[in-house]
Amino acid sequence: MQKLIIEFKHFLKKHHLLENVETVVVGLSGGADSVVMTHLFSIYQNQFNIQIIAVHVNHQLRSTESDGDETFVRKFCEQMKIPLFTTSVDVKNYAKEHNLSDETAGHELRYAFFSEVAERYKNSIIATAHTADDQAETVLLRFLRGSSLKGLEGILLKRGNIIRPLLFSQKEQIYGYAEKNHLQFREDSTNFQECCLRNIIRNSIIPKITKELNPGLIKTTNEMAKMLSEVHDAITRYAVNALTETIVRQSSHEIVLEISRLKNYFIAVEKEIIRQGLYQLESNYQAPGNKAMEQIVTMIQNGLTGKWLKMTDSIFANVDRDNLVLYKREPDDWDGKILREGETLQTKSFQISCQVSSIEEFRSQDHHRNIEFIDRDLIEKEITVRKWQNGDKLKPFGFSGIKKVSDIFINNKIPVIKKDRIPLLTGHRGIIWVCGLAIANEYRITHRTQNILKLTYMENDI
Repeated sequence: MQKLIIEFKHFLKKHHLLENVETVVVGLSGGADSVVMTHLFSIYQNQFNIQIIAVHVNHQLRSTESDGDETFVRKFCEQMKIPLFTTSVDVKNYAKEHNLSDETAGHELRYAFFSEVAERYKNSIIATAHTADDQAETVLLRFLRGSSLKGLEGILLKRGNIIRPLLFSQKEQIYGYAEKNHLQFREDSTNFQECCLRNIIRNSIIPKITKELNPGLIKTTNEMAKMLSEVHDAITRYAVNALTETIVRQSSHEIVLEISRLKNYFIAVEKEIIRQGLYQLESNYQAPGNKAMEQIVTMIQNGLTGKWLKMTDSIFANVDRDNLVLYKREPDDWDGKILREGETLQTKSFQISCQVSSIEEFRSQDHHRNIEFIDRDLIEKEITVRKWQNGDKLKPFGFSGIKKVSDIFINNKIPVIKKDRIPLLTGHRGIIWVCGLAIANEYRITHRTQNILKLTYMENDI
């Protein structure tokens, strides 16, 4: 029996990659790696009692060449008697809409389709044909770009329901197996173009280092990635437990860590505790690079209170006196909504109610910043709930002049990042209420008031 066939089986068993698996969804691009992987799985299909399903994504990036790949894959699956699912995606348009590179856009669309197909089958996994060469490319690429320890792990053998059963093999083994078994495959012409850093690493840097410095570069890079993965796993396990000891408070949009407790740990653990906090805020959060983590640590060490560090479009970090605040800005689901009499507006961030009240309730109600009473007859139309805008102003009750909403935020020490979370109630005359902070004087209750509305505002900290 051929060596690669034996090694493939041993690798699957050693790492329990097919444990409790009934269906293997193989990503089949038509390239040598994916063709060989599919062929190897077919050999052990009966022995492992698995069903093989192939998926192919036409990225429409190489015109007729992409269509040729799809045609080849269809014929290959027919010959192998393997069910095939295909789809075509508009990578260019998706990349433009989501501000991504073509490579990242293609990756997201490809794996989304893999997952869509896998969900149709019970106890299924997705198999992609990454090899040791791909691993070396990825580790070197991330090293050159400046990656965190997690990034230098490279391609994980198993992540969720995705496995990489060819990570033990090198390209020369793959091509040798394909030739010996008369397996045809497609070559992606763009792989040989030095149009991106990965291709430069693949076609120029690795061959030069292998020839002149280290003939075993692929192997040693993979071994290093494995060791770094083991180190990172140990730090992560420790940091996950330590996180619970450093959390001061936590909600759906905020995690607050006590800095004095953070400083009790080695710097590597401290960084990982912060990362784990970020993951809890957003489960699909991409690991921040070392540069971002160094910026947070510098903020902590220098006590840079009040400065907000932007991690992503929605995730921010801030030092607030003795605490590190990790904050998630939720997408707006309320800006411009209508608040009707007798109703409660429920959002992810807060709830506001508008109820008919009485002069007796108004007089008996203890003052509370989140409850206000207004003259109902001054509301000629509906009440709109919206975010603040530059130039917004009102004459607050108890204040002699006009005041900008931005100044109200400053006076109440509202952080810049949280201003968009505070709703404003507006009517045809202007701003009625900056919720929890200021009520407009012209809507106040007077001796002429006959009908009253009670406004109640409550933040959701869940």
